[in-house]
Amino acid sequence: MNTTVPQNGSSSSNDRTTIVAAWSTIGILILITNIFVLLIIICRRGLHNPSNIILCSMFVSGSAIALLYVFPGRVFRNWRQDSIFMCSMTPSIGIASLTCYNLHICGVSLDKSVAIMSPFRHRTISTTRNAFILIFIIWFIAFAASFAPLYTYRPYTADRCVYIPRVQEKTDQDQIFQIVLFVALVLVPMISTVILYSIIFVRINGDSSLLLKSKYRGQKKLMVKNFKVARQMIIMLGIFTVCWLPFFTLLIVQQFIYTPVTQELYSISRYAAFVYPIVNPILVAFFTSSIRNEIVRLSYRSRAARRKDTVMYYEGTIRSGVSTRQYSASGASIKDTNNNFTSRNDTCSKPASNQLH
Repeated sequence: MNTTVPQNGSSSSNDRTTIVAAWSTIGILILITNIFVLLIIICRRGLHNPSNIILCSMFVSGSAIALLYVFPGRVFRNWRQDSIFMCSMTPSIGIASLTCYNLHICGVSLDKSVAIMSPFRHRTISTTRNAFILIFIIWFIAFAASFAPLYTYRPYTADRCVYIPRVQEKTDQDQIFQIVLFVALVLVPMISTVILYSIIFVRINGDSSLLLKSKYRGQKKLMVKNFKVARQMIIMLGIFTVCWLPFFTLLIVQQFIYTPVTQELYSISRYAAFVYPIVNPILVAFFTSSIRNEIVRLSYRSRAARRKDTVMYYEGTIRSGVSTRQYSASGASIKDTNNNFTSRNDTCSKPASNQLH
């Protein structure tokens, strides 16, 4: 008779521990990279400009993904299930944070594209007031659209979670809502940004041969600079598309085709999607020369400070060592002890010198 006890419970608990560890790592890294670059921009007054204000808002929304979605929705799932408020709010907050981050990326892309296509107009349009207006519009659209179920077909109540029990009619409405939301606020802006970047790159590439033949060095330098910026923008947008487009696509596909295969692909694409908020601040800091220079300057200062502390430590050690050896236990000076040592060693050193005479 077979008495083997199945190990499904232990394997599921191990899988759950692995998943929690993975999501915890992702959430912590999101906070570290976004907050680090955010503090660099805030602390350095030379980086205070309208374009960087939009970047700061994007890094705040990136931190919100970790604080409002990753930790409540993926790490502390039991806490979310025990709280009626969190159970009702977490899905909408997660959708809002993702949508807000995507709209920020589109806003940054729009700002850079205007700077390349029309730099003189960009100087008049890119003001602090307009930057804050754009930020307000992005946050308002993202959260107002994401919380639409809670004030329409799933009204919030303090008695129970609005997503329990699952009713087929409400589930169908959720499918329609998610499809409309992600198509309108994710796919359309992403595709529009890709098309805009492609037009910019083609235009710069087509005009580069004419401008490089120009006699004016200023035009050549501007052309080379714009070409580098356009190339950097395409690299960042390509990474963004590769990371998030499969996730958003499978999120919509699962509303119609829910199989183990699509579920597994969706889980894999979700991890890849949430790696992007970790990588994006690094890319922005690397491709933005002003931010990159501040980080390099900060690293040099920290190295110089460590070297100075090391030198001061060794100098203090040498001084303390000399001060302790200046006086012997009997009160004689170190010079006397040195003379004694030299007098003892004279028997070895002086005869050699006398033989020369």
